[in-house]
Amino acid sequence: MDAVEVMLALDAVASTVHVSASRPGPRNDFLDQWRGREEELEADTEAIRMFIQSEGTGDMRVVPVWTSEAIDLISESHSAADIVRHIAADAEAALRQILDRT
Repeated sequence: MDAVEVMLALDAVASTVHVSASRPGPRNDFLDQWRGREEELEADTEAIRMFIQSEGTGDMRVVPVWTSEAIDLISESHSAADIVRHIAADAEAALRQILDRT
């Protein structure tokens, strides 16, 4: 890894930890370990190397799961079966309204 790649990786890793520390949401071992220690992380080339390798393998213990701001709007969880039943009931109600108008 050349100096430019190291600097880019360092910026990506530090930004990842900083952004993840500033918002609620999914967590993982790496983020929990470095949260609040971004400056120390910037100096830890082994941690940066591990992060880069983990990106390549998709190791979710290290690589963050990126979510949108909408994740904060999720307040409950339902099974797929319940969701499909709800969608089907909504579709049936919408079709009944259309048929009642004709």
